[in-house]
Amino acid sequence: MTHCTSPLAILALLILIPPASVSAPVTFSVRAIGMTDAEHTREDGRRQSAGSFYNESGQAVGGSTRYGAGLNLGQTVWVYDGSQTVNVGMIDAEHTRAVDGYRNSSILTGYFNQAGQVAGEAQRYGTGYTSLGQSAWLYNGTATTNVGLTDAEHTNSGTGFRFSRIWGMNEAGHVAGDANRYAAGGSGLGRTAWLYNGTATLNIGLTDAEHTRSTDGYRESFLKARFLNDAGQVTGASNRYGAGGAFVGRTAWLFDGSGTLNVGLTDAEHTRSTDGTRISDAQFLNQAGQVAGSANRYDGTGTDIGRTAWLYDGTGTLNIGFTDSEHTRSTDGYRNSSVLFLNESGQVAGTAYRYSAGGTYIGTSSWIYDGSDTLNIGLTDFEHTTGSGTRVSTVSFFNEAGQAAGYASRFSGSSASLGQTAWVYNGSNTLNVGLTAAEYTRITVDPLDQDGFRHSEVGRFNEAGQAAGISYRYSVGGFDSGTALGQSAWLFDGASTADIGLTDGAHTRSTDGYRYSAVQYLNNAGQVAGFSKRYGSNGVDLGQTVWLYDGTLTVVLDPLSQRLDGYAFSLAQYLSEEGDILGYYEAYDGSGALLGNRAFWFSLEYGLHDLSLLVDESFDDWVSLANAVAMTSNGLAILGYGLLADMPSGQMAFVLTSAPVPVPPAMLLLGSALALVAGLRRRAA
Repeated sequence: MTHCTSPLAILALLILIPPASVSAPVTFSVRAIGMTDAEHTREDGRRQSAGSFYNESGQAVGGSTRYGAGLNLGQTVWVYDGSQTVNVGMIDAEHTRAVDGYRNSSILTGYFNQAGQVAGEAQRYGTGYTSLGQSAWLYNGTATTNVGLTDAEHTNSGTGFRFSRIWGMNEAGHVAGDANRYAAGGSGLGRTAWLYNGTATLNIGLTDAEHTRSTDGYRESFLKARFLNDAGQVTGASNRYGAGGAFVGRTAWLFDGSGTLNVGLTDAEHTRSTDGTRISDAQFLNQAGQVAGSANRYDGTGTDIGRTAWLYDGTGTLNIGFTDSEHTRSTDGYRNSSVLFLNESGQVAGTAYRYSAGGTYIGTSSWIYDGSDTLNIGLTDFEHTTGSGTRVSTVSFFNEAGQAAGYASRFSGSSASLGQTAWVYNGSNTLNVGLTAAEYTRITVDPLDQDGFRHSEVGRFNEAGQAAGISYRYSVGGFDSGTALGQSAWLFDGASTADIGLTDGAHTRSTDGYRYSAVQYLNNAGQVAGFSKRYGSNGVDLGQTVWLYDGTLTVVLDPLSQRLDGYAFSLAQYLSEEGDILGYYEAYDGSGALLGNRAFWFSLEYGLHDLSLLVDESFDDWVSLANAVAMTSNGLAILGYGLLADMPSGQMAFVLTSAPVPVPPAMLLLGSALALVAGLRRRAA
């Protein structure tokens, strides 16, 4: 939801507004979106449904457990299309075990698009309990289609076994995968890479003599997860075969919509002279049809001398890794560059091995190819280099602006490890972005311990080049100097790093000063959601508190329920681009008994709320809303799971919907301020 009230304006109003005027900011209706019929209800009333993925239209895909005679009979995949829940898996005889009615359709991570289409896999059965493989399917919004390869080449003639798997789906409803191949007698002949283009399923791997074993016709083409873009282009690899059927490597290829192209490196440097072996692997594909990968290198005698990072830019294939003397072993010319990321601009990030003048391995460099040059972006100063020249740096994140984040090992000239530094490359410079004050540096009184140890790591990185992470804490001074005291959460906002976790008495262990804060989410506005552990006056563990850092202040989501001893637990499950947090908290009754988890919603505009208290009379069908895990960008649909009134156990997926509620500006300020009085505390970062 949009936020039009500044935090400082809210704080200014706090002393002026009596708390008796609080009212609910929004009213939701709740609807079960899993399967609730007899097929999906156990004899004792238990149901098990969970939403797995959601789109911006408030549509959802999930799975519901099937039951019969007290037994688990598999899973049904369903889609909630905004008005009804539809069974979209394969339900015909081929995919139903005749002996007991068992059926199992599954959904794969990310294979649900903005049009409400979903791709999945379903098990196939023969007589009795015999498995006959699995089918790949697509629900196109109207009907479910078997989109894998089902012809004789991909069916075992002796048993009828077929096996197609899915590796990608795009916004156009195209699906990519591979399928097992068989000889006439039923023996395995490898795998075929395929693409369902919305009309037909195409063989898109390489099928020529170079990629077919002459002795028996064996071919092996395969994909990796999400190597399919929205233009229907696919990248993968096919095994190569030489004389007598000998394996001689792999070819990286791109199906560009009309044909399959060899996009790997094929020159002498990447071909073994003794037998013609070439090994190129495609690792990333972007929306422009550019492919990044790596290829094996060989010397004149056929000896393996490392890997080259390459980029197919749509026209040709370029060597983009480091090739200088620092990254080449002087004794034999060995080089090894690895690709880790490819963005939509065709920029690539990776790492490369380093060597001393004598040929000794001395760590790794982080690099990016910016479209014209390959740049060393890791930390290379004294703090991150041993006396013998060893440096270790790696890239953990890479954004569309060509900015990167990662870590570098610390040595400060010694050979002993002194921890690691979190860094951000902002497009021009590489910056140490972790917390480095005395509190975050181990200085011990015991000379046998390492002094000066620091450890920071990046956990999240956004498109603005901001990073969030954690740094280890230590005691400072005194006999126990250097004792581990937990960790702090921080945000690097592009200019400086702030400690953003909770540091007050309730979140600091009184016995020793221990604190523990963790980062969970970072949005593109630079807002961070995380949690901090809570402690009692005697240092006892009292759970954890969720918080939001909004760029200036840390907003504390005070517990909505506590045990009699003060224990409270909450956890964020989602952070929107507007700073809304969804999650759950543990609810307790007046005697301190645990009632279970309850879903919450927090916004800077409306404050913190138990979602069930914002639901209209439709909540009468429910015992509880246990968790909230996603929402649409307009904030009008929230998705999660809970327990229906007629269910003794299990869980049911739900969607909460609400129409926008017009609020006069004065009342908006009033409600926001009161929400902060009732449920929030703020502190300066």
